[in-house]
Amino acid sequence: MVFLFCHFVSIFSLFSTFAEQIIKINYMRYLRIILPICLLILLSAASSPKKAKEKPVYVFGLAFSFADSVICYTDLQLLDSVQLEQKAFLPQRSFYSYQLKNYLENEKDLSERTCMIYFSTNKNQLTKEFNKVLNRYRKDKAYVLIDLKEEDFKFAKPQF
Repeated sequence: MVFLFCHFVSIFSLFSTFAEQIIKINYMRYLRIILPICLLILLSAASSPKKAKEKPVYVFGLAFSFADSVICYTDLQLLDSVQLEQKAFLPQRSFYSYQLKNYLENEKDLSERTCMIYFSTNKNQLTKEFNKVLNRYRKDKAYVLIDLKEEDFKFAKPQF
């Protein structure tokens, strides 16, 4: 009887180890399927583009020529429906320079101008830069400064 009981216990322990192995195998099989799915979900959530905050973009332009001492500048303006790109660049910023250049050539008969655009989402920071740039030219009396009011010239979003 003891032999039968020992035999029964060894068979039971063998069966339980076998059952544990089957459970581990099934668990590992499910884990192999579930783990990559969880990783994909986690990575896609982490790499999804964050919703950009709609911040207003302010801009002013400056135009000068190397041939004369006339410098034209625009007032600080708010750009309508423009959002900065990922690395804080103004999309199609060269088109804004060309808008100012074309206006000066067609309306003011000032050709051969080099136009620069300053932009920022922080109005105070851009105002400081605006004053800094203009004071540089105001100190030197050799320059003639022409203020282009917003009623005369306004930057527009490029249309394609």
